[in-house]
Amino acid sequence: MNLALTATIRIEEHWRDRGFDVDVKLVEAGFMAPMRSARTNVRSDMVNGLPIRRATKRNDSVLSITSMLNH
Repeated sequence: MNLALTATIRIEEHWRDRGFDVDVKLVEAGFMAPMRSARTNVRSDMVNGLPIRRATKRNDSVLSITSMLNH
């Protein structure tokens, strides 16, 4: 398993264990001549490293983290 895929899985598991629903994806950037290698970007729907929605007991709904912070 490559490092980017491992990071993706660990990030999702970390936030899932804490009750948050995050979406993390790998984006292949292809070969970069200045770097002399291929690059893979890890992208997520988090803002400043924090999840934007909390998973609820029901799978079909989520709470916005901003609504939680305002209470």
